[in-house]
Amino acid sequence: MIEERDQLMVSQNSNQTQTLRKAHFLKPTLDPINQTLPKPPSSLSLSSKPNINLLKRRVNFKGTTIPQKNWDTWVQNLQQTHENTWKKVGIFDAIRASTCCIVRDNELILGLAYNWCTETNTFVFQWGECSITLEDVMILGGFSVLGECVKTPSQNKEIVKFGEKMFNDFLENRSNLKGPVGHYDWMNYFMEIGGELEHMAFLVLWLSRYVFSTDHYCRISQCVFPIAICLARGTRIALAPAVLASIYRDLSLLKDKIVGFLNEWVATKLVLWAPFQFVQLWVWERFPTLGPLPISLLDGEPRLARWRDLKKQKNESCVIHFELLGESVDSWF
Repeated sequence: MIEERDQLMVSQNSNQTQTLRKAHFLKPTLDPINQTLPKPPSSLSLSSKPNINLLKRRVNFKGTTIPQKNWDTWVQNLQQTHENTWKKVGIFDAIRASTCCIVRDNELILGLAYNWCTETNTFVFQWGECSITLEDVMILGGFSVLGECVKTPSQNKEIVKFGEKMFNDFLENRSNLKGPVGHYDWMNYFMEIGGELEHMAFLVLWLSRYVFSTDHYCRISQCVFPIAICLARGTRIALAPAVLASIYRDLSLLKDKIVGFLNEWVATKLVLWAPFQFVQLWVWERFPTLGPLPISLLDGEPRLARWRDLKKQKNESCVIHFELLGESVDSWF
């Protein structure tokens, strides 16, 4: 099932240097020369293509791509003390990547989602099948594929109680706040407070805003407290599978929306919370003609920084373009 061979590879933190390393590839189960490609799954059988300009008015992407004010300063301040811990638990590149602004291309994402298959969690084109994978989330987002499940910390009663106390103490000291706790209020209170408490609060905000955006936009999510506490204490958590699962979930919701749109179903506006910037960057990396030219990385920067602040291209016809790009797909190698 697996083929092993030496292959020139690009380092995760570089867009230039190539090194010869041993690589492993899944062998194809189909010979495209001697065998016909299977028919697309039923969920992909659409007779017409969506009007992207009309469709995007009915979809709202809430996954955060813009760093909040002073976030970069907070990252730099805490990196001086906690860099080793971040590297130990596998979030160093992910935290630094969160300081980069990615200009989201909604038209590109909608055009790609047209080809999503909810039965296989893959994009199916006339020329073949592909999908964003754990490796993509690891390289582009800097998230760890190894470690404890994201649900494990919530099973520790001591950690849960500590998180609840932390949150309640904040509410008592900010008694003037009403309703959900916002990201800016949280940062303004804990920034420069010092010690382990500031570090945990920093990770709570990072997880709430840049990793696990929820239906409470720009609000602190209490469900991430156990994860933040474990990370601060040096326990590695496998964030990449959880991030990828949220992307798969929302791509399926988006595909259902497209199907309903084409069939003229009466539907309300769809709100999506997954970090779709990683889907967009996956397209720019894999289909270079659909994105801008990347900038050069500085020494030690995360790979996502290649695309910071770059303007999107006009992709109203990208539904058609994907079908023409089968021979131009790039890999990480």
